Amino acid sequence: MRKTLSLLLSSMLFLTFSCTKPDNGDNTGNNDGPETSLKVGDYYSSGLVKGIVFSLDEDGEHGLVVSLDEKNLQWSTLETSVIAGAAYVSLDYGLDNVLGIKSLFDNWATAFPAVAWCSSKNPGSLNLWYLPAANELRTLLDGFAGNPGLAASMEQHSGTPLNPLSSYWSSTDGGGQIAYSYRHRADMSPDEDLYALLPKSESLPSRCICRF
Repeated sequence: MRKTLSLLLSSMLFLTFSCTKPDNGDNTGNNDGPETSLKVGDYYSSGLVKGIVFSLDEDGEHGLVVSLDEKNLQWSTLETSVIAGAAYVSLDYGLDNVLGIKSLFDNWATAFPAVAWCSSKNPGSLNLWYLPAANELRTLLDGFAGNPGLAASMEQHSGTPLNPLSSYWSSTDGGGQIAYSYRHRADMSPDEDLYALLPKSESLPSRCICRF
């Protein structure tokens, strides 16, 4: 009985706070109208998820939102690899990395400061906000570097300015005592990258993202 109630509560929390497309502001009870269309640079507000849309799919139905704040944090205090014993480490989906860390380390909330900070934005056991994987981070920083509207939207909504030329932490483990970071450089070619494997004990800016 207790387990059933717990599962019901988790389901209610997910429906209440999930990272979904915001409503179109129609309070008449008529849900037959067109949904609000989102654009890169739009302010996104749905439940506990408030941020700036920085990436959309071709249909504009799904995309990525970045948090309004950031924090300088260590990747880990353990100086150990997450790869050992993990199913895999993703370059593309940060939530997989976060869930892997949580499953492998009982003390993840203190041993992985950047991951823990993003997770602290989530109510209960939900996983809405997370530290981006390396390629998600690249999309974020390259997007802000190439689209002044993103920075303007961040400022308009009282967000902390994001600096694409700084190295930010991703959630992608590099093995041993290093993890993936990324920074943008204006003169790099399309096939170039500026991923850097840095010591996990180093404090770097960290941003949280959410998919919808």
